[in-house]
Amino acid sequence: MAYSAKKVSVIINGIYMTDFRDGNIYDYEETQDKFVEYKGVDGKIDYSKNLGTPCQITLGFKHTSPSLKVLNQFYENDTPLDVTVKDANVEGGKTISGNNGIMMRRPNDSRGKEFSENEVVIMLPNHSVKYD
Repeated sequence: MAYSAKKVSVIINGIYMTDFRDGNIYDYEETQDKFVEYKGVDGKIDYSKNLGTPCQITLGFKHTSPSLKVLNQFYENDTPLDVTVKDANVEGGKTISGNNGIMMRRPNDSRGKEFSENEVVIMLPNHSVKYD
């Protein structure tokens, strides 16, 4: 299956994000291990399950993207973010979703002769990943 950016959609608070940069549209990373390891002096290992499933999603936009204005308004108003990333490039499809997210900082910005790229980092305290 060949990759196609047209098979990726990002929806934040019900609004479809548009005008992504060339390259990675999104980067997804879980920010906490599912389990914590406890090792005793006798070498026995036990595991404790962490509660919550935090993650970080980084989105890349062209600096002309109208989505940046929307995201900046969410940032200014401390608006909680409901995020859904649908990626049909994965066999059968993959959906990453979470709610009550926050933007850690205002979208970065740069201007010059060349078109620049802007990244937005969203932290989600809980999320799910579903394969269709």
